[in-house]
Amino acid sequence: MEAEFTSALQAGQEIGGLRELLSELDFFVNLLMTMEMDNQAAIHKMENEESSARAKHIDIKLKFIKDYTKKGIINPSFVSTEAMTTDILTKAFSATRLRVLKEMCSLYRCKME
Repeated sequence: MEAEFTSALQAGQEIGGLRELLSELDFFVNLLMTMEMDNQAAIHKMENEESSARAKHIDIKLKFIKDYTKKGIINPSFVSTEAMTTDILTKAFSATRLRVLKEMCSLYRCKME
């Protein structure tokens, strides 16, 4: 679960930085950014106030994400592992599964003549 919190923290920091940059340019963004995850336990921890003694080493990351969730900046959302297109960037797959993920991402080979 630590990997999910680390990724969520990095994405949250990027979102916060982009929102700050846009506000300095007089573009105010009040959109809720959906953060898709395939770990329901991580989503539950992000959305709820309870803390775990076993997760103290990631407590700061979790508090940052909880704060962004509470403020309505991000919305952790569950996506099944089969529909998680970002896995194409981080995992090895069989040729069949890779083809399916590429199609889901609209990635196709360009044929140059």
